[in-house]
Amino acid sequence: MTSGADCTIVDKQAPIDNDSERVVSYVPAEERHGTIAQQFRFWFLSNFQFYAMSIGFIGPSMGLNFGWSVLATLLGLVIGTTFMALHGSQGPHLGLPQMIQSRAQFGHRGVVVPILSAVFVFVASSIMVVVIASDGIEKVFGIPAFVGGWLITGIAMVMALSGYDWLHRIYTAVLYLSLPFIIILTIALPFQTNDIGASSALGFTAIGFIFQATAAAGYNITLAPYVSDYTRYMRSNTSSKKMVLAVGGGAAMSGLWMMGVGSWLASYLGVGDALSGMRNVGNGVVSHLGDLAALTSVIALIAANATSAYSTMLSAVTVRSSFGRPIFTGRSRIVTIILVCVFVGVVGTSITGDVLTALGNALTLNLAVLVPWTAINLVDYFLLKRGRFIIADLLRPSTSYGMWSARGLTAYAIGIAFMAPFLVVHGFYEGPLAKVVHGADISWALGLIVSALAYVLLQPLDRLQGRAPSVADAEPDVMVRPSDSSP
Repeated sequence: MTSGADCTIVDKQAPIDNDSERVVSYVPAEERHGTIAQQFRFWFLSNFQFYAMSIGFIGPSMGLNFGWSVLATLLGLVIGTTFMALHGSQGPHLGLPQMIQSRAQFGHRGVVVPILSAVFVFVASSIMVVVIASDGIEKVFGIPAFVGGWLITGIAMVMALSGYDWLHRIYTAVLYLSLPFIIILTIALPFQTNDIGASSALGFTAIGFIFQATAAAGYNITLAPYVSDYTRYMRSNTSSKKMVLAVGGGAAMSGLWMMGVGSWLASYLGVGDALSGMRNVGNGVVSHLGDLAALTSVIALIAANATSAYSTMLSAVTVRSSFGRPIFTGRSRIVTIILVCVFVGVVGTSITGDVLTALGNALTLNLAVLVPWTAINLVDYFLLKRGRFIIADLLRPSTSYGMWSARGLTAYAIGIAFMAPFLVVHGFYEGPLAKVVHGADISWALGLIVSALAYVLLQPLDRLQGRAPSVADAEPDVMVRPSDSSP
């Protein structure tokens, strides 16, 4: 793992950003800024809202008590956050958005395959936010779900249009705004009573434990395609260890906190909706405290949707640049974000039904398409190339990475193929081997292992395609190399 990088880019063929903010072009040293603390706050807030809290309801809904639900959540978060956080060192090191880096594994145009998977995750997550938040807003504030859904979408769109720096500022402000309310609410939980006594009827179920762990792991793994998008402006000599700990620590700590609160609400108070539960507990302490806690949590969730829209825009621009040499303008960035948000609003306000089932299915599908990508990306970055990439060749067609990488695409397909028999999407699909584990979804664990191994073993395909097997002899003016400082 590298702690930094030194590079000089001489690249007249790379895409040009005609905007005050870099889109998919390399961020030069003179534009780098930000702190480790800022990154911790950003990723802490990413899970510090009632969407994450809703995931804590999954275990109790399947017969798992509070203690087992928290343990399953912790296990899932440790696994999921590890893979997500390792991407944290790539942004400062390479100075590029997350998905454009994957050209090294999939090719200049082949990267479109994992990009489409990432876009699916961005959009699916945003739609689920609209569904869950609009439903909660209607129950708590009496605003019709349709109106609430579009209100959420509109505010998220404005936030996304503000760009990289303002998104970081918004996240920091929302965190400081919501933190006091959530602290008070958490302290008040043990003093709340409910005649239902839900927890007494719950215990341990293997399927509930697996589903809760899978949901927690999936939730943080789905953050992986975002990571470099919001770390690429950090200085190249940023410590990789500190970066990974800031990204992973922030996302895991808030995730465990919020999911634990959700499990408590479901287990001990018999609450069926996270936002309503927050409001009721808070108002039981101080009049309107719960209303304020619920409102700030909604704002935090809107900010999370803004980052999804922003990352979708970056992915769309990367796809466009893979099939030409466009000049990116502020107008094209604005139009892309607006179109994404409108689509999310239309679909999100149209979905009705069992929210928990929809949430679980969304996380399962997100895992299915993301796990092979993250496994391939990380094994290539840390084990095979050891952080040595030619930046200029990531931004233009080259023999170093090729147009379509048979190796990366085949490994991705093999990972998906091995996952499919164990995949479970309730109400739609159950893999033939899922019955072996009583309908629990363990496909993601297989996908991580199989995809990584396949990518390593398929190295001969690079030679057959004429792709450069190593960047060791590349010209120093276009290479990012690990620095000599210790990790």
